[in-house]
Order: sequence, then structure tokens, then C-alpha cells
Amino acid sequence: MKSVSGLLALAGLVLAACGSSGGGGEASVADTETPVTSAPAPASAAPTTAAPVTVPSSTTDEATSPEPPEAIKVIFDGKGCTASGPTSVTTGEQYFIVDSPKYFGMELYVSMLLDGHGYQDLLDPQTGPGDYYPKPSWVVYATRTPGAPSGRILAEDEQEYRYTLDQPEHLHVIYLGTPGGLWFCSPLEVTDP
Repeated sequence: MKSVSGLLALAGLVLAACGSSGGGGEASVADTETPVTSAPAPASAAPTTAAPVTVPSSTTDEATSPEPPEAIKVIFDGKGCTASGPTSVTTGEQYFIVDSPKYFGMELYVSMLLDGHGYQDLLDPQTGPGDYYPKPSWVVYATRTPGAPSGRILAEDEQEYRYTLDQPEHLHVIYLGTPGGLWFCSPLEVTDP
């Protein structure tokens, strides 16, 4: 019983310290919703001055901003795709920009060709450009990193992709997948830096 009365006494002190105006030591709803403001300093208190604060300049120099990394541009015109840019890159992150992603469901892929297969091995099973066939076991997707844009400004009909290419011992290929179609754009050699 002593602990209950001690807690009640403590609660009364807390409420009194908070400026409770309700009778009998109980807080009213108005007391709990009233904002707390600090009292003005006594007239006898010495005035204080805050130390000056120096804010560093936040100007940026356009000339020192890093350029976005070079990207391979892939263009699809509905009848085929082409890739422009380097045909050989070093291992690491590579950016690709697809022009005309307005085609519903289009995705850019970069894959490795295993077991000594070449670019022509991908074209041979097609009876015509864009003909779909199941992915062979010797085609392995490279690692695509979602998000993390390069910082370049894209046109409305462009989409950017970032891949990590870390297997220099295999030929890579750039291609587009559309619903019911495979569009091979270009082989890509990946080398050690």
C-alpha cells in the first residue's frame, strides 16, 4: 500500500510541476493539450549574445561535376535493333540506354555465352529477325542492377539499364526481349582492365 500512495504522491508532484490547473491534483484534458511555453527571463538577467555561425558556401561548379559514365545506346525500330558505342568494355559496371522502350514489355538483356559459343550461334535458330526460341543452357544472364541511375538526363523515350559484367573469359551479347520476340543487337567483348 505504501508503494501505491508513493506513486500517487509522485504523480501529483509531476502534475503540479507541469502547471496543472485542474482541482484535486488531477490533470484535465485542457491541461494535457496546452502547449508549454517558456517564461520570459527576469529583468535582472544579463543579456546574452549568440556566437556568430559561419555557414559554408554551397555553390557548385558545373565544370567539376563528374560526367556520367559512357553508355552503349541500343535502338529498336520495330524491325530490328542495333547497338552503338564501344564493342569492347572492361569488367565492372556498364550502362546501356534503350531508345524506343515504348514497345510494351520490352527488356534489355546482356548475357554471357558459355562453352565457346559465338554470336552467330544465337542467330542460327531464328527463321527471321525477332523469332523467339527458348534460352539455350549455354546462355547465362549478366547481373543487372536495378535503379542506381548514372545521373545522365534521358529523353522521354529512353530507358537506362546498369549491368555488372565480371566474366571477361566469355563473349557477351546485347539483346532485347519483347513479348514473343528476341532481338539480337550486338556482341560485346568484356576484358580485364
